[in-house]
Amino acid sequence: MSRLSVLSTDKVDATTEKLMKEFTQRIVANPPGVCPVDMLLAFLKVCHAQTCGKCVPCRVGLGKLEDLLESVLDNTATARTLDLIEKTAENIKNSADCAIGFESARMVLAGFEGFKEDFISHVEKHQCLGTFEQPIPCVTLCPANVDIPGYIALAGAGRCADAVRLIRKDNPFPTACALICEHPCEERCRRNIIDDSINIRGMKRYIVDHAPADQVPVPEKAPATGKKVAIIGGGPCGLTAAYFLQLMGHQTTVFEEKSKLGGMLRYGIPNYRFPRERLQQDIDAILSTGVDVKMNVQIGTEQMNQIRKEYDAVYIAIGAHTDKKLGLEGEDSNNVISAVDMLRKIGDGNYPDFSGKRVVVVGGGNVAMDCARTAIRSNAETVSIVYRRRQEDMTALAAEVEGAIAEGIELLTLKAPLRVEADENGNACALWVQPQIIGPVKGGRPAPRKANKPEERIECDIVLVAIGQDIVSKPFEDFGIAANRGRLCADDSGALNMVGIYAGGDCVSGPATVIKAIAAGKAAAKDGSKVYAVTFDSRLHPSCDLEIANRVAAELGGVHKVIHVNELEQEAIRMNPLNRCYLCKKHLFVNLKEMAKSLGAETVMDGTNEDDHHVYRPGIQALKELGIVSPLAELHITKAEVKAMAKEWGISVASRPSTPCMATRLPYNTPIDYDVMKQIEVGEGYLRELLGGNVRLRLHGNVVRIEADKTSFGKLLEHGDEIVKHLKDLGFVYITMDLEGFRSGSMDVGLK
Repeated sequence: MSRLSVLSTDKVDATTEKLMKEFTQRIVANPPGVCPVDMLLAFLKVCHAQTCGKCVPCRVGLGKLEDLLESVLDNTATARTLDLIEKTAENIKNSADCAIGFESARMVLAGFEGFKEDFISHVEKHQCLGTFEQPIPCVTLCPANVDIPGYIALAGAGRCADAVRLIRKDNPFPTACALICEHPCEERCRRNIIDDSINIRGMKRYIVDHAPADQVPVPEKAPATGKKVAIIGGGPCGLTAAYFLQLMGHQTTVFEEKSKLGGMLRYGIPNYRFPRERLQQDIDAILSTGVDVKMNVQIGTEQMNQIRKEYDAVYIAIGAHTDKKLGLEGEDSNNVISAVDMLRKIGDGNYPDFSGKRVVVVGGGNVAMDCARTAIRSNAETVSIVYRRRQEDMTALAAEVEGAIAEGIELLTLKAPLRVEADENGNACALWVQPQIIGPVKGGRPAPRKANKPEERIECDIVLVAIGQDIVSKPFEDFGIAANRGRLCADDSGALNMVGIYAGGDCVSGPATVIKAIAAGKAAAKDGSKVYAVTFDSRLHPSCDLEIANRVAAELGGVHKVIHVNELEQEAIRMNPLNRCYLCKKHLFVNLKEMAKSLGAETVMDGTNEDDHHVYRPGIQALKELGIVSPLAELHITKAEVKAMAKEWGISVASRPSTPCMATRLPYNTPIDYDVMKQIEVGEGYLRELLGGNVRLRLHGNVVRIEADKTSFGKLLEHGDEIVKHLKDLGFVYITMDLEGFRSGSMDVGLK
């Protein structure tokens, strides 16, 4: 038996560990736009270096994968190489002895699927799709794309006023972002490669402290265009749009519901974080461009009609200014206060007095922290924050959470509110909670679940509810503007379903950060891109599809276009060969690309999903050849997940069964006849109304085979005589029931 000994860290291992830490820092600072194939190869080489060499799949297979990826980068790979990469990685994943091997292969497979177009571009065009259009990570990650290195350099030279001017080129709220921005720009700061990111927000604070925004003149305006734009909402989004439009020479008028401008900057952020006089510096600078302001204006249908007549364009930037409810028993008790309401009153100078009160705040975001810290400043005896997840799962900035703890606020985590207890006078006296434990990870963080512990009673005098914000969209919906779950349905350029009316900021995206609202306002002032929803009017699809597509496009606020096609004009398609789907897709999407070109649209997308890659779909090859993007497939989203998301977003046809091409009802090499297709369509419509769910009529000569959900078998047999008569009246001779039930692609059995 060998002796035991205490071993010192080998010098080589210590050096390797140091290098790995430095490598980790480099990954953190990875800039957007790098070549994904090159990056995947770099990761694979690190994984290969970790192998123990015990098993062949890991020792030899990972090396082979490296060689294959190298051939893609040095332009010696072929289409067969791509196939070999996929098969090799799959074999390693299934046969490696440990996680070093199979996780490495899984990573390669995920990358191969995630950016397959990059691989194809390298092989077919010898071009990389990765771009360094904006090579500076901090600028890329800033929603407003502010020139961060530029203003830091100016500050270093002592030219703070010039730094403010440079910031204003993209963001008219330099002071606001200096004090309360969530600074996403720091996430991939290149300084992370050395030690830690630069304090970019702190640098901006230094700039505006030495050159107040209202003391730095705004740029000279362009000549007047004679155009007038109405902006509804005087928050960061609306004022940003007004600023840039004024500089372009358009006259803007801001209609604000409240008595003061600023939106959530004034009515959602406490004074201790963002003093009102500092906010006013930014607002005064914006107003100096000549923005007209109308305060205390309530907007309804009548006002919208008048505004639309008087102005060339309307931009809606109303933010998210109402509160969300807990939905708990006792929530309507006295002293249960909405965080939004409290902060709104503070914005008008009406501060609460919580002297001697025990305050409980429900929530885990920045608003909850603001409320809790405001309660401390309002002389509360004790302040507690109740949150159903862990502290590390809170959406609030870490600095805000730490600030709350430092001020003596108690964090009661993993406690889900159950009900509010009220005393005999109807005043809240306690909050009952159910202890939680962490469960499976969902959305990047563990989901809480009920712990096997009794309910707990938290005594209190005040309950502050800070669980989120909602949008007051009803006045605009009544006017005819499309909305989905309270959010106005605008495309990427802000365009709504009504000509000349646009929207942006929180009322479109939902509650977000100040810098994102500013970015939305900036985008609104510039020419944006449109998203078109295109439907093929084809006789090979049920006639109701076009009507449904038009309705859904209207619901979502999209610009709907229709392309009328007759696939059977092509003999090759009419004869229904095995590659019919390829020929048909090619024909359709060539037409679509021509339309996209005429509209100035650079990207064409389709709805191919993950499930389509696991069945016979020759049409996918045509999409690849034409450069069509399939985002659902790229994100591995299945058909069931598409339906679930559609239901969550309130899309009216979320539960509607799929209606694929009618040619799928015929065996391959059976000529397609429109009259037969119509016969099948009518028969399926009848059965779908009778049975519900999925129904297909598959025609084999003079035999029609009924496919239906197995849950419908009972009803199918119950109405058997009626069904037979109806289908025979349509012209079908023999009617059979398929005992395997409905299944997509049953005509493709045996095909590869």
